Amino acid sequence: MEARSNRLWRSLTFWAGLLVMAAVLIGWWDSRVNFRELRSGRATVGSGGHGCVFRWFHDRSTGIEAASSRLDAPGQLAPSSPWSAPWFVQADGTDATTERELAGVFDEEGNVGRMDFRTSLAFSLLLFGRPGEWLVYLPYWLIALVVAAVWAGGMAWRWRRMRKASPVMEGGEG
Repeated sequence: MEARSNRLWRSLTFWAGLLVMAAVLIGWWDSRVNFRELRSGRATVGSGGHGCVFRWFHDRSTGIEAASSRLDAPGQLAPSSPWSAPWFVQADGTDATTERELAGVFDEEGNVGRMDFRTSLAFSLLLFGRPGEWLVYLPYWLIALVVAAVWAGGMAWRWRRMRKASPVMEGGEG
């Protein structure tokens, strides 16, 4: 009887997880200086400012639109923190987190200062958005942590399944 190989690196779970984690880390790296977005219908998915952005608009676009812009242009936006917290914003301004985030945007005279990417999204949604429109920001560190946990769980499950399925060789066959 031929012994089975219990090497996890031979599994599809390992390679699929590795590819997904690599895509997340590349997206995180790219989001430092670029904002890329894909819009279809009322939904928008974007990557920028060290996180992923999901938005819902009332205006319905036709087809699929893609856009890209630089975040590091001189005088544009302040650098975003790679360890920022996730948040949800509604256009009717009911979110206390958003109000706290936007409190530091204005100086003593009421002028708008230099904002980071997250704050600029919340600011534009609260100023120009219609009720019912919303935005979710998920930082890449959180996405990478969730992917790593799911991947590790899948690998542990696979390892356990392989251990149960492999024959235990006791003594010699004779």
